[in-house]
Amino acid sequence: MTKQYTSDPKGRKFLSAAAFLLTLVIIFALNILRQYVKEKFPQYLPDTTSLPEKLIIVLMIIFAAIYVVFIVIFLPMWYKTIRYILKDNEIISCSGLISKTYRIMKLSAIQHASRTVSYTHLRAHETGAYL
Repeated sequence: MTKQYTSDPKGRKFLSAAAFLLTLVIIFALNILRQYVKEKFPQYLPDTTSLPEKLIIVLMIIFAAIYVVFIVIFLPMWYKTIRYILKDNEIISCSGLISKTYRIMKLSAIQHASRTVSYTHLRAHETGAYL
């Protein structure tokens, strides 16, 4: 018996949101840097847009473009490559755009618990205080 599963789209949404927030933070930091340089060194940055200010603006545009490429192109393509194949005695994980990565886990290596245990029992295992 073989079953195939794909990745959860919620994970992709989370990564998209995290990348968006990171991009906003980087662009915000670059804008603060631009304002700081403009206030601290007014002799180097006249009223017209100077070369350092243009460089910072270009970096902001580059980070925005990287975000778009990552979210719109790369992330959906990568998420489509993630597969989990469940066979009778093993789980195979497959992912990758450029090179495929396969991970095989034998089900015999997984311990199954058939009875419930108390919270105290679980805490004893965590702390090493076997009661």
